[in-house]
Amino acid sequence: RDNQLTSIPLGLCRVPTLKTVLCYGNNDLTVAPEHMRDDTDLLFHCLEMQLKFKEVIAAKSNQRDELQVKAEEIREELNNATNCISELEKDIAALVWERPDEYMRRKERFVELVKFAADKIVF
Repeated sequence: RDNQLTSIPLGLCRVPTLKTVLCYGNNDLTVAPEHMRDDTDLLFHCLEMQLKFKEVIAAKSNQRDELQVKAEEIREELNNATNCISELEKDIAALVWERPDEYMRRKERFVELVKFAADKIVF
């Protein structure tokens, strides 16, 4: 008590042989509100709650990090799939252009146009 402590290790509340912790007079202590510092039971309860929340936050942070990694992998997979789709569409367009039936239709139209032009020129 009456020292310059700014924090107390949270695990201190789980030491079974520790019965009294005097913290009043420590104005810079941040782990417990001022009205709890002179009551060891309240201080231990406050430390225990902070320890539990710290464990929950750590678990949830790990879960969030794993999900972020999965999301990044999925984004990359989606980007790769989009690129593959684009390449396949280009290949399909090229194959449609080169397909024999398409070639034959275009050739027939060209021959008809040439015939039409020849008829117009001759007559």
